Amino acid sequence: KQRDEAVQRNGIISLGQLAAHGGIAWRGSATAAVGRVLRAMAVHDGSAETQAVGLWALGRLAERVEAPTGGMLDAAERARKRHRDSALVCRHADQLVQFLQRP
Repeated sequence: KQRDEAVQRNGIISLGQLAAHGGIAWRGSATAAVGRVLRAMAVHDGSAETQAVGLWALGRLAERVEAPTGGMLDAAERARKRHRDSALVCRHADQLVQFLQRP
């Protein structure tokens, strides 16, 4: 279910792992995957753990399968602002932002 945080978090982890190891064959699903991760992060915005795995998965999708990056920067900034005390959220947010802002 969309509201079950643990299920959403596990789904996000699976999407990130598939992107990291699935390569080009997985590009066709990248747009839908990004949308699902962003939606889960929005629904569970109070969870630092979900934000961290979401940012990690978005990074894998952007880096490995060249997924569309729309909404990723905003998600990283929202997560970092809401969870500024979480080193893990801040690290994944910084890594994603750095990737998105590369030349």
